[in-house]
Amino acid sequence: LFLNDLLEQGREEEALEYAPQQRNLHKDTRHIIFGRDENNKFCLVPDDEGDMWGLDWPVTKVCWHSAQAYATWLSEKTQKPWRLPRELEWEKAGRGTDQRIYPWGNYFEPSRCCNQFSHPTRQIPVSVNEFDDDVSVYGVRGMCGNMTDWCAEPFVRTPIIVDNQLPDIKDLPIATERVCRGGAWLNSNTQLR
Repeated sequence: LFLNDLLEQGREEEALEYAPQQRNLHKDTRHIIFGRDENNKFCLVPDDEGDMWGLDWPVTKVCWHSAQAYATWLSEKTQKPWRLPRELEWEKAGRGTDQRIYPWGNYFEPSRCCNQFSHPTRQIPVSVNEFDDDVSVYGVRGMCGNMTDWCAEPFVRTPIIVDNQLPDIKDLPIATERVCRGGAWLNSNTQLR
């Protein structure tokens, strides 16, 4: 919806920039992984390995700016304050208030989330509903596996907390690296990090 809405508004250049992309070793070359239908709208097509991705798979191959642009677009469309989560908000959503290591407890079992050890044949992302145990106490799915999530703030080595409060995002230093949290379908380290 997001990308096609941008197309309908005549903002094709932005839609192409925000679309999921396979980036090659040379950063100046990229390949948009969506196809275009007969109406020139974005649509799912088989990937380079012939896999057809599902509509209920998590979004992947997008940069932080694309995720941020989607949140801004969704806020405008719904008139609700959507945004990327802060790092500590993500941590609480994944760990609960008892700070468990995994959404289900404190021990790792590869069959409980989508990671490199949970696939019988080859590694591939799956539906967000595939792993029943990879659900936090708040009902958030895929916190331990499937896709790593972008958080709102830039990466800084030492967390910045002033008077027991997180600073406003706009007051943080500008950085090229952004915070990511969670495990992913091809990670062996699936600890909430």
